[in-house]
Amino acid sequence: MCLAGVFGGLDSGVSNNTKNIFIESALFNAVSIRKTAKRHGLNTDASFRYERGVDSNMVIPALIRASQLILELGGGEISSEIFDFYPEKQNDYNFEINFDNVRKIGGFNIDNHKIIEILNHLEIELEIIKGNIAKVVVPNYRNDVRREIDITEEVMRIYGYNNILIPEKINSTPSIPALKNNHIVQQKISNHLVSLGFHEMINNSLTKDLYVGNGENNKKKEIALLNPLSKDNSVLRETLIFGGVEATKHNHFNGNPNTKLFEWGKVYCKENTHFIEKNNLLIIVSGLQNNEHWFNGKLQSSFFQIKGLVESIFKSFGVKFDLEILKSDNHFEEGIILKKGNKILSKIGLVKKDILTLVGFKEPCFVGEIYFDEFKQYVMNSKIKFNPINKFQNSYRDLSFLIKEEVTMNEILLVIKKLNSSILKTISLFDIYRDKKLKGKKSYGFRFEFLHSERTLKDDEVEKVMRKIQDILIQEFNAVLR
Repeated sequence: MCLAGVFGGLDSGVSNNTKNIFIESALFNAVSIRKTAKRHGLNTDASFRYERGVDSNMVIPALIRASQLILELGGGEISSEIFDFYPEKQNDYNFEINFDNVRKIGGFNIDNHKIIEILNHLEIELEIIKGNIAKVVVPNYRNDVRREIDITEEVMRIYGYNNILIPEKINSTPSIPALKNNHIVQQKISNHLVSLGFHEMINNSLTKDLYVGNGENNKKKEIALLNPLSKDNSVLRETLIFGGVEATKHNHFNGNPNTKLFEWGKVYCKENTHFIEKNNLLIIVSGLQNNEHWFNGKLQSSFFQIKGLVESIFKSFGVKFDLEILKSDNHFEEGIILKKGNKILSKIGLVKKDILTLVGFKEPCFVGEIYFDEFKQYVMNSKIKFNPINKFQNSYRDLSFLIKEEVTMNEILLVIKKLNSSILKTISLFDIYRDKKLKGKKSYGFRFEFLHSERTLKDDEVEKVMRKIQDILIQEFNAVLR
């Protein structure tokens, strides 16, 4: 067995006992040879030459020369005539060029006659059509010359790059960017993360096929390279999470188990016949939140750490959002979604164990992925508003109640916000209590802050709002006050 143009077979090879030789001089398709060699992982002298293209006019002369060498060095005699199978003859390649374009791109000022002289020395024939337009005929063996830009490169190479003059001045018109553009926003976020002890990482956009497309439907959305250099770089990534986990793993096993990393990068997918490219920001933490110290002990990285980081980015640009529990996802074990209307701006959560196993890492990783293309739309439209410092006294009320275990904190906050109270400023959870005796219930302790912008609040005003809060909690969740 042999692979044409790539690898010869043992049975068809020549040994010390060979007496009769059948000589084949062939021309193979360069693209086909390249794909075959890469598919089978065979980089041979034959594939190296064929995949770069060879001269079709040298097939017969090469056969004759090989026969002559065998007769001179090994003896023997030729026992047959030459059989030539040439289904479609390849003629010299021809196309049109513009001398003005050659001079403009090359950056030199030489006349047409000099350009023609240079090309004739390279066995490239020219025929003037009209003015500065000419037809060039390129020999078949010059597979690398197929366009006007290739002709320009050949002229520059022979004319001499050192003879091309560098202009004394360069004219340019500076553009004044908008007050808020992508770079400024990204720089502000990056500076914020770096100030919190994060390091920026850069990963390859090409990744493993295993990291893309969970499920048959998602496999159809992956973008694979037609001719990948290796299996580790065969498809375009659909998320930044795998690269972040790999970088965290590398740091963990090289003396840095406490990682705080972020990455700006593009992700890719295919919808029907359209290719989609998006800009994302990944933030990932693992290990301890800070290096060991007598003051803070060993505080492990957590979901609330990464949640606070992402929320601080949103708040720094004045982007308001709604929270939603992440019910099922290909990349997150559990987490939340930050959204505005129907647009998802970010996902935050714990990376799935399946992903960690696939990468070969056991430590938990908490990730926040911000979809920057959607996020920046609200950043561009946001306006900073200033309010004077409130001079009046805050009022606080605490409320504890029993509620069903499946009711989430976010659901409670959404219900309370429906009251639209102008004096209710903040709601904070200061206590959670669980016990088997509560039988499927839990106890929440909330603290409410009240404040009026123009005067001191009266107790009756605060109590009125508190009664509404109690009533709506009882009505919506069957809460039991403690």
